[in-house]
Amino acid sequence: MRSGLPLRISELLLLAVAGAHGQNTCGLDLANQSDGATTGVILSLMATADSSGNCQLSAVKLALSVGGGASLKTLDASFAWQTGVVYTATAVITAAGPQQLSLNGQPMGSWQG
Repeated sequence: MRSGLPLRISELLLLAVAGAHGQNTCGLDLANQSDGATTGVILSLMATADSSGNCQLSAVKLALSVGGGASLKTLDASFAWQTGVVYTATAVITAAGPQQLSLNGQPMGSWQG
């Protein structure tokens, strides 16, 4: 499976931060076809809130979670995000692996299995 999603990071972060107040983390699922525990695929933006409860652009990570029945394994990828830039995230997922994540054509990480 190959999925490419154009991201307008400044718009998405406004949505994620709006729901973050009073929480320790911010999260926005870009794609979610999973049971949330052991099976499926999730592509999301995640950040830890600062002491004021806000999620800063510099803290946002792109996360890919993949699971085949035992558990979801997650790859977190940090990136120097910039406002006003369109990003395209690509996840390559195969039964035998490797699972791969890239952003604007730049490899962000992979794992076997």
